[in-house]
Amino acid sequence: MQSVFLPVITTEGGTLMTKRYEELTFADDFMFCRVLEDSPGLCRELLSLILDRPVGELVSVNRQKPIEIKADSKGVRFDIYAEGDDSTIYNVEMQNASVDNIAKRARYAQGMLDLNLLDRGAKYKDLNRSYVIYICQFNINETAGLHKYSFANLCREDTSIDLGDEAEKIFLCAKGTADDISDQLRSFLNYVATGAPSDQFTNKLENAVKKARDHIQWRQDYMTFLEQLEKAEEKGIFSGNASPHSTLYLEATAVAGQPTVFHEAFEYTSAGEWHDLSKADIRPYDTTTDLYKEYTAEREKHIVFTDRIKALADSLTRGLDNPYEQAKALFTYIDPAFPWASAREYSTLENIPEYVLSSGHGDCGMVTLLLLTMCRYKGIPCHFQSGFMMHPGDWNMHDWGELYFEGVGWVPVDMSFGFPPFATGDYLAANPDTKYFYLGGIDSYRMVVNSDFGCDLVPRKKFPRSETVDFQRGEVEWEGGNLYYPSWDWHLDIEYLN
Repeated sequence: MQSVFLPVITTEGGTLMTKRYEELTFADDFMFCRVLEDSPGLCRELLSLILDRPVGELVSVNRQKPIEIKADSKGVRFDIYAEGDDSTIYNVEMQNASVDNIAKRARYAQGMLDLNLLDRGAKYKDLNRSYVIYICQFNINETAGLHKYSFANLCREDTSIDLGDEAEKIFLCAKGTADDISDQLRSFLNYVATGAPSDQFTNKLENAVKKARDHIQWRQDYMTFLEQLEKAEEKGIFSGNASPHSTLYLEATAVAGQPTVFHEAFEYTSAGEWHDLSKADIRPYDTTTDLYKEYTAEREKHIVFTDRIKALADSLTRGLDNPYEQAKALFTYIDPAFPWASAREYSTLENIPEYVLSSGHGDCGMVTLLLLTMCRYKGIPCHFQSGFMMHPGDWNMHDWGELYFEGVGWVPVDMSFGFPPFATGDYLAANPDTKYFYLGGIDSYRMVVNSDFGCDLVPRKKFPRSETVDFQRGEVEWEGGNLYYPSWDWHLDIEYLN
């Protein structure tokens, strides 16, 4: 079996379900959602068991409820979304596969719940009490080994002080080892893990599952669902818009003596962009925001504030307070100081910006990382971006970035393109700001694949990547290990439609 990760313009995938409808248990997502939506009484009883207190009547129970606040943002789809007669909101998720960052998934779900609940102009006091509950077939903390983890916002200095935001996250873990829960809740988690009922409540759930297996419409719905998944599997797994590397994952069985070929085809529209930063109202940064903290932080191992980086950036920006003027000074220095040169594979370098400073040259990604590192050190938010330059007759892999200026937003920067060739002579004299077109501007011929560097692919690659920093040519592996570039080739066919 060979598998490939291909770069794609921007487009979550999962594991194909292969169970027959008769084999589904309460722990399977399809059955879990159908049973609880169809039996609000069982859903209420389950919530009472989890919360260890009586839960009032449920005025609504919905399965697979989608919430998408903005068309261009990452939406969510809740397994079970229920509302009590006291307006409390309950989100219950069945999580069979162990996943990374489940805590941050719960945080994001909580945020989406709140955004969905609060109408424009409403008061914060109107936010409903809410619970985000994950029922897991794994343990979120193997060391603690608890069956139940409940989290609320408490004061670190005095844990008797509750923030009072009425938001709680609960994780139930079927593989707990501690003696920390009631016998009834333990029976439920054992039922989730094994499918074997052992008390009155789990027998109710099992009877509901058996009844569901005889439901003709649900059986048809499941078959349709399975067909859709099979088609998705045939076409591959897209990483999703939230992934820093936009990928398409494909796999196929290799045949001896024959090449294994993967391909993808897509169409996109690209446009140029330019911001006249010399005339922009650039304001001081709000250094308390998550955006500022994330995009001015160091990143192992190619955005590191070494002594040499700090000394150089300070010397180049001495006396300058405006972030644009600081970025301009760094841009002006790097362009002539480090001419383009083909260099070693990024994966062989310990620190790319330091390599540029020592060698006196660098390719597009290298000088970009040098600029971004110095900008972050000076408190200018920025991030890496890459993909392809798509100029007719001169396309190639290419790296650039984006800077953030308060009052303007994110703007492109192409350090490798530097000072454009048209910005000379009389034209430059009449249009002096065109010299800095690529500091705040970019041409139309781009295909963006990556918004960061060195992150996990989707799904996560089993073996070490050939290119550990960038992602443009793709990655290939088989059951026995990674296939490095000389073992395979690639090409790109481009058709310009307009």
